[in-house]
Amino acid sequence: MLSRSERRIDKFSYTSTRSWVNGETSIEVWADLSQYGNTVFLDTFNVSTVSTNLDFEISQRQSGSAAPLGYANLAVNLVGNPYDPKWFQVGAVDAGGWLRLGGEGIANAFPGGSPSAMVKHSFIESKHFQIDYDILGYTMPEAGGWAGVKILDSTGTPQFLNGGDGFGFMFSGSGNGLAFDGQTQNYSFPDGTFDPTATNHISLEVVTGGWDGSKSGKTTISLRANGKLIRTFTLKHNYKGNYISMYYALPSVGNPNVCTFDNLKVTIAPSAYANLAARQRV
Repeated sequence: MLSRSERRIDKFSYTSTRSWVNGETSIEVWADLSQYGNTVFLDTFNVSTVSTNLDFEISQRQSGSAAPLGYANLAVNLVGNPYDPKWFQVGAVDAGGWLRLGGEGIANAFPGGSPSAMVKHSFIESKHFQIDYDILGYTMPEAGGWAGVKILDSTGTPQFLNGGDGFGFMFSGSGNGLAFDGQTQNYSFPDGTFDPTATNHISLEVVTGGWDGSKSGKTTISLRANGKLIRTFTLKHNYKGNYISMYYALPSVGNPNVCTFDNLKVTIAPSAYANLAARQRV
């Protein structure tokens, strides 16, 4: 147990809180996780050859305190179109070093299936963490479709934007986007918010009150694209878990389309301790 003269550092950016207890001043210091966080998980998706097994060479391509971690995958909306394992690839010829989601050729694009890949671990190591990833949303933006993630989910099964009980975010071939809390739409981003033809670096920084699912809790999620703050969501509840799914909703048109993810990373607040308290006379 920490002594009264010790305080845990959860963040480091200068936001401080002072409280007085028996003449003691306590100071909480908050940190920039991009610079000072501890890496729990990083998947570079760099493999030696193409594979439809998403766990291929995970010991070599992953790092972090929770690594290596495997994946579960799911494909839905298979109307008139049988499951194709090529919807899930690492080391693909057209997407080396990326996680590739999407069919190959016209037959696998209409009406298509929607693939989702979930990391088989609930990242509840900290109440302050950041999820980063790179995404090249579309090889053919005009074909439509949606690419995104579902985080803070407790179901333990691969999810899409409006499934499960977590927080979902995605953007489309026109650069607009949607955010869902559980199965309820929370926000709509206008056209042009995101660039569907370029690689976007997405960051989701989360601060939550706990992992008890409390309806009286509070969770904030700051969404950044390429370093720019797009929106901060304030949700008046806690979540019950933190499984992460990456997904692509294939377009219902006769065009092949591919979504690729890279450098999926989970960073948590540092577990450093510092003597920041000073005895004061009240």
